[in-house]
Amino acid sequence: MNGGGFCCLGPKYQAGAFDQRQLEIRHDILVYSTDPLMEGVEVSGPVEMTLYVSSDVKDTDFTVKLLDVYPDGRAYNLSDTIQRAR
Repeated sequence: MNGGGFCCLGPKYQAGAFDQRQLEIRHDILVYSTDPLMEGVEVSGPVEMTLYVSSDVKDTDFTVKLLDVYPDGRAYNLSDTIQRAR
């Protein structure tokens, strides 16, 4: 885990916005990015994600993150969630 909104995992983990670049380069993580925005955009209200998946194991965890990527490549989490499918 790298930041985000969580608690109760002990002092090794910290909640909050942290640079996510190290996660974006992993081969087991899907990353979808837009082209750079030409103007500032206000994002307000709840963030929703619709995900269609299938799995052949008992439990599968899915994590979704919305990141703000800076021109220099830094990518900070704005919102995230995790859901276990059984």
